[in-house]
Order: sequence, then C-alpha cells, then structure tokens
Amino acid sequence: MDPLSIAAGAIAVATLAAQTCAAFAELRSLCRSLPGRLHALNNEVSDLELVLYQLASLVEERVCLPEGNQSTIPHYLRQARIKLIELKGIVNRLAITIRNAKIPIVGANAWRKEQKNLEELQEGIRTVKCNLNIMLSASNSQDMMQIRLDIATISTVTLKSSDIKGLKYLFDHGLASPRNVSATRGYSVLQWALYGKQYKTCEFLACHFLLEGGLSEIAVGALRALAKGSHFDDFIDDAKYTQTHRIVLGLSLLSLEEEIILHLEDIDKVDSIGRTPLAWAAARGDSRAIVTLLSYSADPNIIDVQLSGAVSNAASQGHTVCVRLLLEAGAHPDPLIPSGVKKGSPLNCAARNSTDVLLLKSLLDFSADVDSSGVDCKTALIHTARNNNASFAMLLLEYGADINATSTSGSTPLTTAITNNSRDVLRLILDRWHEYSGCPRLKGPHLLRVVAQYADTETLSILATTDHFRLKYDKQYTLTDFKTFLNERPDWTEKMALAFDELLCIIN
Repeated sequence: MDPLSIAAGAIAVATLAAQTCAAFAELRSLCRSLPGRLHALNNEVSDLELVLYQLASLVEERVCLPEGNQSTIPHYLRQARIKLIELKGIVNRLAITIRNAKIPIVGANAWRKEQKNLEELQEGIRTVKCNLNIMLSASNSQDMMQIRLDIATISTVTLKSSDIKGLKYLFDHGLASPRNVSATRGYSVLQWALYGKQYKTCEFLACHFLLEGGLSEIAVGALRALAKGSHFDDFIDDAKYTQTHRIVLGLSLLSLEEEIILHLEDIDKVDSIGRTPLAWAAARGDSRAIVTLLSYSADPNIIDVQLSGAVSNAASQGHTVCVRLLLEAGAHPDPLIPSGVKKGSPLNCAARNSTDVLLLKSLLDFSADVDSSGVDCKTALIHTARNNNASFAMLLLEYGADINATSTSGSTPLTTAITNNSRDVLRLILDRWHEYSGCPRLKGPHLLRVVAQYADTETLSILATTDHFRLKYDKQYTLTDFKTFLNERPDWTEKMALAFDELLCIIN
C-alpha cells in the first residue's frame, strides 16, 4: 500500500473516531452523569483521533514505504476501525435505551450489560494508540522532531512488543532519542513503553538514563533494579565507549586527566550515538570533568547523530554552570545543523525543562536565537506559557521574543497560557496586548473556544478585566455556541459558567 493510501486510511479512521466522540457527546446530553469508564473511553478515542491525524500528516510526506513493512500501519488502522465501529454501536445503543427509558434503572442495567465489552475495547484502543504513538514519539517530540523519519524503521519498533534492535537503530541513526516526548499526551518514550507494558524496552531505556546521571538515589536504585544483570553490561559493550568515556560516565575509577594525557587522541572520539566524553559530561552536569576536558582543548561544538551538542545536553538537564562553561569556551548557543532541518535549540530545551532563569539568560547573553523552535514551531515563550514561569516569560520578552509566534498546531503564547491556566504568564502577555500584529481574537484557534474548553474561573476573571475586550470593533466578533464546550467539561461549576457569561456580556 502506498503512503497516500495509508494517509487516506488514517484520516478515514480519524473521522470515525470523531463520530464516536460525537456519539459520546450525545450520550452525555441525555445523562446527568456518566460512569468513569465512559469518560476514560471518550478520552482514549479523542487521543487516538489526534494520533491518527499526526500519522496521516507524517506518512503523506513519504514517497514510498519498503515493501516488507507496508502492512504494519494498515494492520493498526484496521484494528482501530473495527474497535471504533463496535464502540460507536454500543454508545448509540446506550443512548437509544436511555432516551426511551422511563426510569433511570433501565439505563443503569444497559450500562452494566456492556461493561465487559467496554473494558475490552478500552484496552484494545489504548494498545493501538500506544503503538502508533511510539511511532510518532520518535518523530514528533522532544522539540527535536524530524519529519525525515523513516516510517519503515519506526514500524519495526512497534511490530513486536519489545524490539530492542529497532530502538538501537533509531537512536544510532539520529532518528529518535530516549528523551523524545509525545506531542499528544506529553509522554516520553519510556512512559509509552510502560503504558504499553513493553518491559524489555523499559530495561533498555533505563540503561541510558542511568549513564546520563542527574537522578536521585531512589531513581538510581529503581533503574538499577530494572537494568540488572548482563543487560546493562551488553548496553555498555554496544555503546563503543573509549576509556575516556568510561571515566566520565563513572564506569571507571581511573584519573580523567591522566587518561587524557596518555590518550589525547581520544578526547573528541564519539560513541555509537556520536557523543563525545564532553557531551556526556555536559548531560551529567559534571562541571569538573568539563573543565578538565576543555583545558585539553576538547571541541564543544561536535553534535551527535540526534543533532544535539554539549550545550543542548546540559541545557535540557538544567545544568546552568555547565552551560556557562561551554559557552565561555566557544560553544555555539545555537548548534549548527544541516540546512532544511528544524530542531529545538538549547534555549528551547531549557525553557521546557529548566527552572533556573540564569540558564536562559546565559544563552541569551551569548546571542541565542530567542525565537528558535523545533518542527512544531513552538518557541521558548510558548513553552514558558505552558509552564507558567513568569520570570522566564519576562526575560524572553525583554530580549524581544515574538508575542505573535504561532506553532504548527495554531497555538500562541496567549492561547497556551489560557489552555494551561498559566495566570502569571497570562497577565504578562495581556499587559503587552499592544505588541500584537493584529487582534489575537481574530486569528489562530478561536480564542473563545479555547477559553470555554480550558479556562478556569480565575483565568476567566483575568480575561474579563482586560480593556481590549471592551473595544468597539470586538462587538462585531462572531460568536458561536461556545457555552456548549464549557458545559461538556468534567470540571464544570456554576461559578465557572457565571464567569464565562460575564465575559460574553463584556464582548457583546
């Protein structure tokens, strides 16, 4: 099957998922409350819909797929279609029963009869979604996403419950990283492996995180228990570490400086994933090792197969001192990557993972691009809005961050702050309303829909006090039935509904 046919199939199943969600919405309108499993199932189907659209977008860019793997994705799509059709039928039957029932107990009995089937369907849909998401997590995540991913290789990873060779291939060729994060749920590869009960995969990933360091004693103990036995030794053997690597990684107790003097030619040698000893020291936050390596002229600008360098490794782990040492030694704040490839910069990684404003300031002081982004086009300011870090947001805005930046999904710093109820950042952004190139309510995702779906009472209150909403030209702003989105929220309260009504009154 050619990629376009697979993409069309993914879109068709995504449409079926949307229809199933609509059936859930109808069922909710007939009931005062639904059992928790039905809410969970609805969430699973919504997630699956997003994953399918992402899959379709990715596959459309492939000219062809290797013949041996052309059945992998269609197999998952067929599974998803069968389960969604069955689920939609059950939900429709429940809706008909409840609509025609004269007493509530009839609806409750109908739900109990379908409970086992729904449990099996939930597990089945979760499994399909998990397998597809592991494909996507390697390409759509960690802000280091690369659309050039080989779909056939990703299919190999998910063809079996735990294909370690497939993961090694992805990591060794820069097609994925152990720290990849799914765009749909924010799950890492390790979390998806646990979610899918792929315990061999968990063992393999645990080895990497043990070597990277920066973990608590409890975490180290747990990971060592997971990676016990010869598996960890095999991982180290396959990594092709030099003795210098081993000393930096704590696998050898020899003196680092003495080893460098004896084998200076090894100082910039790379392991199986292209990491130098300096890159590993940066990832582990080992400032003493960094000083020693730099004093013997280690190159701080070598990038690995995942297009990460020492600065990126240190920034993503929040190692401020290490980042500063590397920058002062001549490391580029924005690593040089091949033309046409988009990848999250150290600033992007720091905004997402760090809590130290000095780390961001160090990068910006050395002329890091304040609006750099990965394939998803999420800038550091958008990540900051998600985490509600007001000090980060203030710093980025002072360095000229684009308040109009828009990601590939249409989110902006403003909509991200509303979605995550990041009130401190929201106030900062609203104070700079005059910096918008146009009314943010008239472009991108419909602002009122975002508000109705995600804003809590306090966020609604902040928006209601914004002078911009009282401007005359906003009175022509088209309003739909956004209150329906609000009423469908599981956290709906009467106070929230009143706050939303107040906002609508101000706009009208």
